Amino acid sequence: MGDRAKKFTNVYVKNFAEALDDDKLKDLFDPYGKIVSCKVMRDENGNSRGFGFVSFEEHEAAVKVCCFTFLKVCIFIIKC
Repeated sequence: MGDRAKKFTNVYVKNFAEALDDDKLKDLFDPYGKIVSCKVMRDENGNSRGFGFVSFEEHEAAVKVCCFTFLKVCIFIIKC
């Protein structure tokens, strides 16, 4: 694996509730670090496709997300 792949900043998030929009996705991941961009992917009718991307400014923030958010995301989905 190359150095660039080891320093990832983009996180793929999947299997979330339709109620999750760009703002809620950002709010969910904001505590981990500065977000450069955040996007819920949508179909041609504007409905959530159940996945999205969060791009962080720093690699360390993306690592924190990968290590610590699984439980928090599951709880959020249950609340929706």
